[in-house]
Amino acid sequence: MLSHLSSLPVVENAMTGLPSGDAMAFAGFVGWERFFAILTKESAFHFEKNSGVAYDRRLRVGTTRRRSADSGFCSLDFIFGIIEAVGIRSMQVEIKVGDVLQCPADVLISTANPWLNLSGGVNGAILSSAGPTIQDELHSYLKSLGISAVAAGTVVKSGAGNLPFQCILHAVAIDPFYDSSIDLVGQTLRTALAMVIERGAQTVASPTLATGYGPLTIPDFGRAISPLLSDSKFDAITLTIVVRSEEHRGELQKAIDCMIDALGSGSC
Repeated sequence: MLSHLSSLPVVENAMTGLPSGDAMAFAGFVGWERFFAILTKESAFHFEKNSGVAYDRRLRVGTTRRRSADSGFCSLDFIFGIIEAVGIRSMQVEIKVGDVLQCPADVLISTANPWLNLSGGVNGAILSSAGPTIQDELHSYLKSLGISAVAAGTVVKSGAGNLPFQCILHAVAIDPFYDSSIDLVGQTLRTALAMVIERGAQTVASPTLATGYGPLTIPDFGRAISPLLSDSKFDAITLTIVVRSEEHRGELQKAIDCMIDALGSGSC
């Protein structure tokens, strides 16, 4: 199963073939039940059932960025390298710099305000690119319910007009006062990703919610999304998060890496 990785670097640990910090982070990321299932299933680990310890076990993993021995953290790339090597699925995440409306995907998760007005930021760009059709659809949705606004955490689906998506999920990750929190963004993203799965879609593009007009920082968004990466319900999804600058990309990558490492070490 791992023969195609035979030319790649070796990492090792007394129990799993991984550096101890990475093993703990990997277990925290995929969940302990899945972690031990991998150990007992994958012959490369040769898990010793009696003592709970295996000796001289090695796993070859391909990563785009090696774990830093000095910093001791386990990178997102490292985790996904392990996951790919042992043949399990997990939501795949890519962080890009650019225009989220120019990132083709099955579904766009867009920022939204409680009144579903396409004004400013990604919303304003949608209105400029697609014209009034999507805005009319959103206002018709509110009118059909007899309301002027939706609650924070709501996700509303619309068409995508001439944009390169099957649909847009308008994710309301702020309240009427434009306040938000890491928990609210995480809850809103979870709702949106569940709707992606219900549609049978696989590729998703998203900006960083609540970081423009909302109060959250880019690292806050990373902390909000990190717990969702290991949720098996979203294993079939490939998520592209689009940010505005290389600085933001680095901040987001670092925050996600840190949260994954914290699952194993208990601190970030």
